[in-house]
Amino acid sequence: MRSALHLTLGICGLGIGAAAAAEPPAPCTAVHGSIIEYSAVQRGTKTYLVASSMLPTSGWVVEFKVRPEEVTHPPQYTLLCKKPSGVVAQVLTRYTASVVLSGVQVGSTLVVYDGLGKHEVPVGAVMPPK
Repeated sequence: MRSALHLTLGICGLGIGAAAAAEPPAPCTAVHGSIIEYSAVQRGTKTYLVASSMLPTSGWVVEFKVRPEEVTHPPQYTLLCKKPSGVVAQVLTRYTASVVLSGVQVGSTLVVYDGLGKHEVPVGAVMPPK
């Protein structure tokens, strides 16, 4: 199964600084008192799992990865964050990652792990437009 990654980058000219050397992705944690918000909605035959949070600079890569040690349906995911390398804007930036699933029922629960542990995300329905 392929996961779609969508990033929303808000870059402001509030300051420029050098980031640490490139590091491998690690489970995400929120910064400055914010939280990671998870939602899962079904529209038609597709279910959309979305995570959104603030990170301390621009340039991060945020994505869902299937947990290889968990063979389940629906699959379980880890939300990973990869720090930027090079010069980046020193400004709190909102990031969003998403993945599209098939065969998940409304009322079921998706499991996501991040730097704070395990989260169970209930799947809700989106009303079709009239």
